[in-house]
Amino acid sequence: MSTPRRCLAITAAVGLLAAACGGSSGGTTAATTTTVPPTTAATTTLPPTTTTSTTTTTTTTVPPTTTTTTTTTLPPQVQGWEGPGPTEIAVDLSFDIAGPDADLLDLVEGALEAMGLAVIDGADTVLALDLRGDAKGASYGDAGYCYTGARVRGDMTLSAPDRPVLEVSIDGDEPTSFVVFSSVCADHRDPEDAPFPKAFEPEFMEGIVEWWGPASVPYLVEIMDDELYVIGIRTRAVQAVRSMEWEAIPEEMQYEFLAAAVDYCGRSTHITDDRDYDRFREAVARLFAEALDIDVSLDGTEMIGLARFRLETRYGK
Repeated sequence: MSTPRRCLAITAAVGLLAAACGGSSGGTTAATTTTVPPTTAATTTLPPTTTTSTTTTTTTTVPPTTTTTTTTTLPPQVQGWEGPGPTEIAVDLSFDIAGPDADLLDLVEGALEAMGLAVIDGADTVLALDLRGDAKGASYGDAGYCYTGARVRGDMTLSAPDRPVLEVSIDGDEPTSFVVFSSVCADHRDPEDAPFPKAFEPEFMEGIVEWWGPASVPYLVEIMDDELYVIGIRTRAVQAVRSMEWEAIPEEMQYEFLAAAVDYCGRSTHITDDRDYDRFREAVARLFAEALDIDVSLDGTEMIGLARFRLETRYGK
């Protein structure tokens, strides 16, 4: 490197000059200054160390777990038969008066279908009804003579292969009306116009309840809900439910029947001084006492309000 040499030459020249200008006597002292070049530290600059942490995220898409709940509804069991009851049933109905037989057949099939049974011709299980009818009439002054009462008698049997035959007797009576409107009388001039379904259904209902027990409650709910049913059969429906073991009735049907009873009570509070409605309310009050712990001594409005509250809190509806 050239820089150190230049520093040495300059120092020598300065020393000669100092001697010429008269340095100190007694000789010449040559001062030699050695300039050591600055130590150069070799710095090795390393590239910055970059640590790259690669995070690998593996996303595994798991298909959603599908929980399949299979609800197997067992066919309603017939009291007196071992094992599950039928799912299909045929109806064989005979009636000795032409015309009303179609109405009776519709009534029977509707009840069975409400219970979840399929009515199919040729099914192994057969509900047979052999019925006879009597039309009952009376004279209503200017309105004339008309048939406002009826009686239906006969037998109802339930049979299936390898099962014992079950049988109940039918003897239903609908008294003649005490008073009728002229328009009603006009619609009941002939014997086939008599109210045979009204005479028949209470007896038929009791036979169905005897055979199917708690499984018949959906049919009883329809009786309670339908505006066309008279108060007498509603009372018998309530009595039929009370005759069953309450816990044996499916919870959904408990609620449906109680709700229908509460609703009808609410719709009929305006009817007073009527023995038929008094009997109905008494039957309902006893049902509410047993099923909802309601005091039977409560008046109608208070009983209905408390029953609605208990239904909501007990069944969550």
